Amino acid sequence: MPKADDLKIKRDELNKKVKEIITDNKSSFDAISTLNAKITELKKSRDEKNAKIKELKSKRNNFNKESNTIREKINEEKKEFEKLQKETGIDEKTFKDLSYQIKKLDWYLQTEQLSVKKDEELRKKLEDMESQLKNGAELAKVRSSLYDKFKILRNFRSQADSVHKQIVELSKESETDHKALIGNFDKIKQLRETLGPATDDLKKAKKDANEVHDNYIKIVSKDQKEIKIQQEEKREKEKKQKELTEKELKKKAADLFDEFLKGKKLNSEEIVIMQKYAPRD
Repeated sequence: MPKADDLKIKRDELNKKVKEIITDNKSSFDAISTLNAKITELKKSRDEKNAKIKELKSKRNNFNKESNTIREKINEEKKEFEKLQKETGIDEKTFKDLSYQIKKLDWYLQTEQLSVKKDEELRKKLEDMESQLKNGAELAKVRSSLYDKFKILRNFRSQADSVHKQIVELSKESETDHKALIGNFDKIKQLRETLGPATDDLKKAKKDANEVHDNYIKIVSKDQKEIKIQQEEKREKEKKQKELTEKELKKKAADLFDEFLKGKKLNSEEIVIMQKYAPRD
């Protein structure tokens, strides 16, 4: 297994090779980098426009759906209007004339002295005209409802058209972004073809450098772990050695103390050991 230092040297050599390839082909790599940045921006711009187009299409569809619903109601009311018009024989002009004639006849009956027969005759005529007017009022009501619904329909159509124009405009802009994207991809392809083997060499050098670096990190981590274990083992050994040494010194101090009591003359080192490690009880 290669050592960490060997891997570090190899990794540094590969990184140096990567830098040399980039330096030797700097203008081309810079151009590719710039084009990639533009591609990222164009993708973002295009995708945002497409998302907006999707949102607007949903909005336009809702307007069209509302338009279809109101159009169905208009068709129903148109049939009702035509039926009433056919039944009453009243059109808009007739309705206005009838209103005028009723007012005129009513005023005439109130202001003129008539025979009983004539008065009854005219009042019967007035009732017939008012009955016709009532039918005309129903017709006018349907006409008014139709007018309101046509107004709503025009509003829905207007909004749908407005949204459609936005969709068309955004679609053109999105298409422009897409064409620019394709153009930049083509430029990058041409630059890479110009670079030729340099691109493959760069990819391989980067890949190899990354692999060596990963192995280097693994070995360094393993070495550090082993060093830590060794240090812990050393500390434990030193601790045990210290405990053992103290035990031996205490025994020696006890022996020296016994010898001292028996009258043996101790040297300075023995006196220090006895004073430091001899039992106190």
